[in-house]
Amino acid sequence: MTSIKSQFQSQYDAEVGALLQKRFRWWAGTWLVLWLPWFAGAWMQSLICIAVIAVGGWWGSQRLLSIDERIRTAVWMLIATAGLTICLVGFGVIDGNLEGCVIWSGLSLLLACIFLPMTFAQAVKPAAIMLLMWMITAVWTDKLDIHWVSPIIVILYSFVYFPALAVAGIRTSQFGKHFEARMLRRHQEDFVREVFDAQKFHNALFPDECLTGTIQFRYIDLPRAGIGGDFLHADFDSKGRLNLVVLDVSGDGISAALTVHRMQGELERVMAESGDDALAPDQALALLDRYVELTLAHHGIYGFALFFRIDLEGHIEYSGAGHTPAFIRRANGSTETLESTTWPLGASTDHDPLQCLKESKLNPGDVLLIHTDGACEERNEKDQRLGYAGTFEMVRDAANPHQDLHWPKHFIKLLEDFRGNGESMYDVRREDTLVVAVTLNESSSNHETTTTLQAETATQS
Repeated sequence: MTSIKSQFQSQYDAEVGALLQKRFRWWAGTWLVLWLPWFAGAWMQSLICIAVIAVGGWWGSQRLLSIDERIRTAVWMLIATAGLTICLVGFGVIDGNLEGCVIWSGLSLLLACIFLPMTFAQAVKPAAIMLLMWMITAVWTDKLDIHWVSPIIVILYSFVYFPALAVAGIRTSQFGKHFEARMLRRHQEDFVREVFDAQKFHNALFPDECLTGTIQFRYIDLPRAGIGGDFLHADFDSKGRLNLVVLDVSGDGISAALTVHRMQGELERVMAESGDDALAPDQALALLDRYVELTLAHHGIYGFALFFRIDLEGHIEYSGAGHTPAFIRRANGSTETLESTTWPLGASTDHDPLQCLKESKLNPGDVLLIHTDGACEERNEKDQRLGYAGTFEMVRDAANPHQDLHWPKHFIKLLEDFRGNGESMYDVRREDTLVVAVTLNESSSNHETTTTLQAETATQS
């Protein structure tokens, strides 16, 4: 998973850079003031170290330097002053002892880690080099004999640098945590606003429910993350026929919504270009399948669709691509299953030999019930999956709601009952779930009036 710091790397680098520039000169000045007494009586060492610290402090506080350049300057300042001190003491140019030089270099590194936002890895480099310089000088000047005690002595003196390394590690970790907390607070409001705007755009693309005329439909969309990969396309053609397409894509959330919007745009283009000679459902899905194959399948993204065309007499032509089965709940209580006719969109690289058109009949009092796979993925308290067969049995055995167009709400209530834990699907959404109910109204007998109502609904959509 990508960390917050990596997502806002530019802001993180900007804050670290500003902190380095602000503190670099203060660090150099404090270092110079604190350690001048150490060089009392050693004028040669004092002059050279003062020059190194002064020039390095001036250079490291320049505005145009990058983070790496400032850290590199600090490291070389530490190495140069420590190396000079160790060599002058080791070769007897000035009075002193090498053990004191090691302690001095460790304290210098600690001061740098206190002032500068150095990481643990950045602090290890000067510590290792300064310890190595001390070891080489001690051996070269015969102040450290090579025998079995030497490794123990080296390990003991390496502890001088541990406080500096601890400060570097802890401060880097704390700075990163504070930065992530600030970024989350600062961008949470923006993110929520962006998601809210995306939800409004996503919902605006859905059609209006049609509750008048011969063919009526109602639906409920419950995306798991407030926005998801389930989509409904519905329009009435010039003959008053309802073209209804349910789309679903692999995945959930914003990424799935972005994908299904691409498919929805292509579907609308295909339908619009066909004009009055509307494409049959299987032909439209074949073109959509080709689009998904060329644009999405190589990313491992596939689509699922059910396309229904219903005329004013209730004749149904349909075709499906890997989608969960739809049901026709008959007025006599029987249930008919309308299964997909081929595999998912984009799954085949060749012409689909299974793509075909099937027919059925919707009578007054019947309900065409379509749902996405979120319903099949529901689990009960025993962690048992509802599945396709369970969904069919649930619809088959359910009592009819008060009105046929109440089936979407009734279907959701049945899923809540299957959960068995009292959770509301409107509050706790485990998967994207879309439920659509289509009915044929037997009270509309005047063909011209019905066609007018369908055209008005299409204009509103």
